[in-house]
Amino acid sequence: MNLFFCSTCNNPLKINKGDYIFTYNIECCNNHSSKNVDLENILSSNKGKNYICENHRKKNIIHCFDCNADICFLCYKKFHNLHKMEYLKVLNYEHIIESSFKNELERDKKYIIESFIGELIHFRNQFNFLIDKLKSDLQKFHKFSFNLIDNISPENSPYINIENVKNLFEDKNFLKIKNIMKDFLSCDVFIQKYVCLGDIFELMLKKGKYIENQNIKNILKEKIIPIDKKIFYEN
Repeated sequence: MNLFFCSTCNNPLKINKGDYIFTYNIECCNNHSSKNVDLENILSSNKGKNYICENHRKKNIIHCFDCNADICFLCYKKFHNLHKMEYLKVLNYEHIIESSFKNELERDKKYIIESFIGELIHFRNQFNFLIDKLKSDLQKFHKFSFNLIDNISPENSPYINIENVKNLFEDKNFLKIKNIMKDFLSCDVFIQKYVCLGDIFELMLKKGKYIENQNIKNILKEKIIPIDKKIFYEN
């Protein structure tokens, strides 16, 4: 049996949700407690151990509600006989765990551990791909802009060079990206930066050559080059 034990007195821990996601409040029967403990620290208190009374080396078969402790029959007779109690078997903990919680964990394993985490990894790869693409395109655009400007000569410059520069700086899509980049730089909070980056990615996918698979049906197959199972390049 794998149980979680108090680091101070080595008694089993009662575990309740904490104030934050994936943190927990822990307490043992001797009132040793900690709040908002990370999962990693709780997992380190997990020990394989026979659940027996340390005083009499007998199996704990009774729960004392007054002391909030599981005890053996000898402890009950000697110390807890006037307390509110019930046999663990009557409380039917094993049946509840086997028939309900364990089944739910099996479902979670399929949908959370296998499906969600698999999709999360795929999303991370897409996210990294778009970040690398954005970085590359911005660097190329900056170089391209300087090349166009360098083509303008005060003494002898074709009008088309001036027109090219004018069109470059009036590109509405790039102006949108520039404004979003300014917002990104002014943000100190990660989630706000994430939202800004999402706005840029949306422009890249709607106005750029990279499209998501739901739009493929409207484009000739010969023009599509797959990047991965969800992102494609329109040739």
